[in-house]
Amino acid sequence: MMIESADKLSMIESFVERIKIDILNDIKNGIVPRSISGFCELHDYVDANCYGSAESLLEDLISFYGSDDDAYDKSLNMHCELCNAAIPMIDSWILNGMPAV
Repeated sequence: MMIESADKLSMIESFVERIKIDILNDIKNGIVPRSISGFCELHDYVDANCYGSAESLLEDLISFYGSDDDAYDKSLNMHCELCNAAIPMIDSWILNGMPAV
């Protein structure tokens, strides 16, 4: 069982939007300064790897693929793929002034 490319793109876009909302909320609440220059800098203030409900995303992938060892590896690999795709998109959004979502 594989996730189709269109579904993967949709998952990435949805994940990125959730990350943006989390960042904006942390800025609004004074947890993260508006002057951040990229995703990596967020780690100075928060565990940025938790943005976008990343843990729930992994749980969803495990539910999709199953819980045996091979399926769990597929879930982890897909989770990493989605996170790695999201980071440059977030960096670009930050560099473009973090327009509201």
